[in-house]
This record gives sequence, structure tokens and C-alpha cells, in this order.
Amino acid sequence: MKGETGWEPGAPMDRERGTARPRGRSQIAGQRRGLVAGVVLLVGVGLIAASRPAGDLGTPEGRARVLVEVLDAALEPLAAEVYARPLDPLTGAPGPAQRLGRTPLASAALEPGAWRILLLAGEGYAHEFTRQLAVDAPLELRTVLREPHDPTEGMVWIAGGVLAVRDGPTQRLPLEGREVEIEPFWLETCEVSNRMYRAFLDATGHAPPQHWSALDASHDELPVVGVSHSDAARYAEWRGRRLPGLAEWIWAARGREQRLYPWPAADPELLRGNCGRPFRERTLATYLSQAGPVVSEPEARTPEGLYHMFGNVAELLETVYALPADDGFETRTELRFRAASAWEAGAGVRAATAGAGGRDLRDAYDAVGTERSSVCMATGFRCALSAWP
Repeated sequence: MKGETGWEPGAPMDRERGTARPRGRSQIAGQRRGLVAGVVLLVGVGLIAASRPAGDLGTPEGRARVLVEVLDAALEPLAAEVYARPLDPLTGAPGPAQRLGRTPLASAALEPGAWRILLLAGEGYAHEFTRQLAVDAPLELRTVLREPHDPTEGMVWIAGGVLAVRDGPTQRLPLEGREVEIEPFWLETCEVSNRMYRAFLDATGHAPPQHWSALDASHDELPVVGVSHSDAARYAEWRGRRLPGLAEWIWAARGREQRLYPWPAADPELLRGNCGRPFRERTLATYLSQAGPVVSEPEARTPEGLYHMFGNVAELLETVYALPADDGFETRTELRFRAASAWEAGAGVRAATAGAGGRDLRDAYDAVGTERSSVCMATGFRCALSAWP
């Protein structure tokens, strides 16, 4: 049944999965101008007031309580439809949407795990948040939505399809041997730069990276590094976006033809882009000498126009890390996947053997923690945006 927003959960929203074409940016921006500027959003998962006994809440055992309230700039309640989509713990692919109700929402409950929570407030306006829900881990999110703007500025439309990873046992990805349906989505053309991240810091007062005082205007177009997964997620939400999932990132890098390298030419012997550099300790000095501007090396762009999907800096992803185990994979909720190829990626490629070169050129993945104890001077990120609704 359709809600008051006119969108039916699971409906393709004028797009056929895998072959749909994006709406024009001006059309999307125009549909979102009904947003009240300066809306304040509070999303609480398991958030319980100290004065209220847990037994009074009526949350089913083993489920996470979900509280959602939307306020306008005058701190008055603003009605919004709330939906949630579960994320597959191994592939990161979203499941069917569940309507939780209208705000203020205080009685919904969801199974523990990774979810995308979608709010629809005003005609055509949507804002999404990715959260790891747990029964015993209270969470409060407070954010101020930006004024109406083009939500897909600086992004590339990635058509959907079916990702089939067949890399063999070397990487042991949880995607190996599976066929994962990828919904159409938007992905930022380039990694987030220091200039872009500074705008976020100035607007929000968020704590800067530890090395921030060592940078100047000459470093503005380098990719931001030394940020935690939590920092990157906050930036993405400030932009009305999120981090890409593991399957989405691989699909965008490899394309519909599912190549083992991101650039257009079908020659795995030829390294392209800011890669192939000798490995050095990942310090500030190494970053300043080895990282390239986020818009550079145009010959290494993907056919869709994405920069640096191989090399330059590693990129943080939203998907919970899955550690290979004897009977499959074990998820580690304190860790996230990282597309780990930075400027030294492909340094060991031997041009004499095309087949071996192709395998060596594939992107690599590892785990990273979510907090600042896990920051790296060779790791940055780019943002994604779901195409629904």
C-alpha cells in the first residue's frame, strides 16, 4: 500500500532495475525544494530515557527499539514517513523496504544488524542513514539537513546489474562465488578532497584530522586522509549521502563487463593512474609526495568517468567486515571493509605475463576500525547515494 508520499516500498520509482536511466539533476533538485531549511533530525536506536524503565517500552525481546523524531527550524514537529531496509551481512545488498510509520515514531523495533533508514519529508525528498543496530547499544543521531540543493552534484550514475565475483581463493571475499544484484545508485566522481572536507569542518565544528594544521591551500585538491570511518560517515550524512557498500564499489570499479581493472582499455599489462609506486611507510611526508589531486590522471578514469578507482588512496566502505572462517565468514561489527589499493597498488605487476598481470591488478580489500585509532595517511573515501525512491 502506498504511503502519503506516493511511494510504494519496493517500487522501482520510474526506473527498471539494471537498465534505468537517471532523472536529470535539475528535476531531482526541483523535487526536493519542498524541504524546510534547517530541519533537525533525531534518530535513536535503543535510545531509552533514564527515567523510564525498559520494561515499560514494550520492545520485543531480541529487537532494537527505533525512535524517530523530525523537527523543523523552529523545533516544531515535522511529519515524515520512515522506512528501513536490512543490509545483507555478507554482501551489503539492501533487502525489501519496511514502512515503520510516521514521525514522531516511538514504537518501532527492528532485528539487530545493519540497516538503512529512509525518511521522506515533503514531496520527493528523501534522506538516508546507515546504522548498525544492537539491542544493548543505545544510539542517538542528531544532524541538521542542508538547505535544498542538487543532491547528485559531482556524482556519476551507476546502472544496476548482477555482480559475479570469481577471483578465486586469494582474497576470500564474502562475495566470492555469489551473484549479487546491484541496484542503480550514484557515486561521487572523485575522492573527497581536503577542500571539500574543510567545508564540512567549518559548517559543523567537527574535530579535524590530527595532521590538519600541517596543510595549506596548496594541498586543497589532494584527497582527505587521516579520517576515521566514523568521520567519513558523518561527512557523508552532512552531504545527504552515505559511504558505498563493498559490492557497489566493486561493481563501479569493474563495470558491467566485470573487468579486473577499472580503466577502459583491455590491457592488464599497462598500469594507469597514480599507482605502481614503491611501498613506503604511510606518513604525512609520504602522503604529500605520493598522493595526487582527486581530479587527475584522466586516462585512468572508468568508462563512466570515475577517477582513481585504482590507486591514489584507499577508500572506506560502509559494509561490515567479514573474516574468513572454517565454515564460511564471521562478521565483525567493529570493523568495516576498505578498498585498500593506494599509490603503491600494482607495484609488483610483471608486464611479461598478461594473465598474471591482470590478476595482480585487481583491487584489494582489508579491514579497518571505525574510530580514530584506525586512521591511515593513505586512506580516504568517496560518497554514494541510493537511487530510491
